[in-house]
Formats: sequence, C-alpha cells, structure tokens
Amino acid sequence: MFKHRAISFPLLLLLLALIIYWPAGGPYLFAVAAAAVFGMTVYEVSKMVGKIGMENYGRSTAVAGGVLFLCFLLALSLRADGCKDVAECLFFMATALFFLIFFSVWLRLLFASSGNRSQVLQRGMTSAGIFCLICFALVPAILVYLQDSQFPAGPVPLRLGSRQFLFLILVTKAMDTGGYIFGKLSSIWLPGGNHKIWPSVSPKKSWEGTIGGILFSVGVSLIFWGIYADAPFSGRFGSMMGTTLVWYLVAGIVLGIGSLAGDLTESALKRACGVKDSGALIPGMGGIFDVVDSFIYNGFLFFLLAAFVR
Repeated sequence: MFKHRAISFPLLLLLLALIIYWPAGGPYLFAVAAAAVFGMTVYEVSKMVGKIGMENYGRSTAVAGGVLFLCFLLALSLRADGCKDVAECLFFMATALFFLIFFSVWLRLLFASSGNRSQVLQRGMTSAGIFCLICFALVPAILVYLQDSQFPAGPVPLRLGSRQFLFLILVTKAMDTGGYIFGKLSSIWLPGGNHKIWPSVSPKKSWEGTIGGILFSVGVSLIFWGIYADAPFSGRFGSMMGTTLVWYLVAGIVLGIGSLAGDLTESALKRACGVKDSGALIPGMGGIFDVVDSFIYNGFLFFLLAAFVR
C-alpha cells in the first residue's frame, strides 16, 4: 500500500499545484478535475448503496452530473477570460442539463410499464438523493475556488480563490496525515495500544490520532496566518480568511474536526454497504470518495468560518 501511495500522492500534489499556481490553465484544469471528481463520487456511492438493494441509475447520473459540472465550471472560466458568448452557451447547456437530470426521473416513471413503475420510482429517487447529497458535500468546496480576484501578496501571486482553496485543502488533509502518524505511533508506543473513538464505525480511528491530526491542522493553519494575515483583500464572497491569530487557531480546530467527521461519515456508509473502499481508482488510497470524504462538511464549515471574518 505504501508503494502505491508513494506513486499516487505525488501525482495528486502535482495536480493540486497546477490548479493553484498555473494562472492561465489552472481554472480549466480545475473544471475538468472537479467534474471528474463529482461524477466518480456519484458513481462510487451509487455502486455502494446498490450492494444493499438500493437500485439506482448510477452510471447515467454520474455521467450527467459530471457533464453538468464541467459545463458550468468551464463557463465560469471562459467568462472570466472574456469569452462571454461561449460562456453563455455553456451556462444554457448546464441549466438545461440540470433540469433534464431531474425531469428524466418523471419521464421514466410516466412511460414505464405498470409492472416496472415501483422499480423505476425507487431507482429515480435513490439517484436523485445521491446526486443532491454529493452536491451538498462538494459544491461548497468548489465555490471556494471560484473567487476570481487577484491576490498579489505572499511569495507567489495567487488568485484569491486559489489561496483559499489551498488553505482548505491543506488544513483539511493535515488532519488525515497527523491522525495517521500519531495513530500509528501511539498504537506502538502505548501499553495496550491507543484508545479507539468509534470502533463500530472506524476501528482504526483513535483519540491519540485525533489529537495529533488537530495539531497538524492548526499548525498548517498558522503557517497561512504567518504568510497572509497582514494582507486584507476581498473578492466575490468577501475576504473569507481572517487576519487574527485566534481566527486561524479556530479554523484549524474546526476544519480538523470537520475532516474527521467526514471520514467517519464515509466509514459509516461503507460499513452499512459492506465494502472496504469506495473504489479502486487511486492506487493505495481506494476510490475518489475515499480521498474527498474529508470535505463532506468542510466546504460548508469554511463558509461558516468566513462569516466571522471582519
């Protein structure tokens, strides 16, 4: 597993670096990556719940959702670059596709044979529910990146959305890293091993790992405070990141806990469905949902934290 992660992790870091630091192509690469992540997450969740009898239209919902997000995000990037006609066309396509996704459930029900209507209704409602749940989980994090104002402060000039998205990603994932390191070490060094949080949901999560993960999240948050705190700037959704030490301390703790909660939530889903990983697309890490589960709550929590920025 470590060998596979040693390959996957640098590639994911490279992708993140290009999205953040490539001014011309980063937003377009983000559009493609975000659409792929959304579509694959919908597909993986659909496949998991299908194992416990919740039939759905997972493949078609995943493809339609991925195309929807791709059209929408490309439209935003093109409009920011001045290509307004193409952007308006893509916005229209995204809007039409959004309604088509949900109208298709009613149309399938309308034209289904009498013996298949209950099955069509179950599949349609399950697919619509999965689509909405993944939207609520991932869209807030996507909106963080969509700040399009320029932010010249810091060692490298960044878009405001890039700065905020990088903060969200690194602080969130610091919880995973710190939790893994402290959890492993405490299980070896402590007599009798470490103390588990919720064995019935996630047998490997421990209190020692949680404390270590939160310390990592706070530490990464404080690094951002040292770099950006003296550079007040506002964009589409306001400044969204504070300038005080207290804000960055609170943000590190809140996002660390939110990351843990997201991980536990996906673990509960996998337990309910009787699977170990959401998929096998990323070597050593499992599926797409196994990587982005930390953001189930953290995109929304970041906007709540932003509400206290003054």
